[in-house]
Amino acid sequence: MSKIYRQLILCPEDPNWIASSFEELQYQLSEIGLLGEKFAEIAHEGRTNQQHYVGDNFLQHINFMGCAPAVEFQPLDGDVGNLESFTFVHLVEAYEQPKWLAELMMAKPACPNCKKRFANSEQHLDLQTQMLTCPHCNTESDAALYNWKEFGGAARTLVSIVNAYPKETIPSSNLLIQLQQSTGTNWHFFYYLGDLLK
Repeated sequence: MSKIYRQLILCPEDPNWIASSFEELQYQLSEIGLLGEKFAEIAHEGRTNQQHYVGDNFLQHINFMGCAPAVEFQPLDGDVGNLESFTFVHLVEAYEQPKWLAELMMAKPACPNCKKRFANSEQHLDLQTQMLTCPHCNTESDAALYNWKEFGGAARTLVSIVNAYPKETIPSSNLLIQLQQSTGTNWHFFYYLGDLLK
């Protein structure tokens, strides 16, 4: 059975943007001090997933509100298998197509047709097709086309800060600026509750 993690997802605003290579993305994230030493690497369906300790400038890039005294950056008792016990960075190689993720319980997406927002989006979503029907105008659209604000998005390049609570783990504007300068494209963020990216 898979485990569920609270995650802060960083991704380019252009859903199709990818780095020239996975190694280049790692280098860019390391250079700005977001990414630290790798502690795990897993192959999944021909793509590489990596888990890293946070980098030297992590606390300059990510602000912790509310639960800040409880944040850990190393596993309890040195057991890296206990992924729930500390905050780390999870990377996956770029997807072939933009991958859509959303925090359905908290999101109030806006319909691409009528622009109205609504709650309980999971009740209007077909998980098989990822088509979402607006309860206001009954338009059925790809869920990735809705405006999810800070509770969803779609991209080929996704960087996950794991064990990050919504509204309590906030990327600094300086981080988004440095990501833009390093990669040449604008970035944004959203919160997600679910499996680690594969």
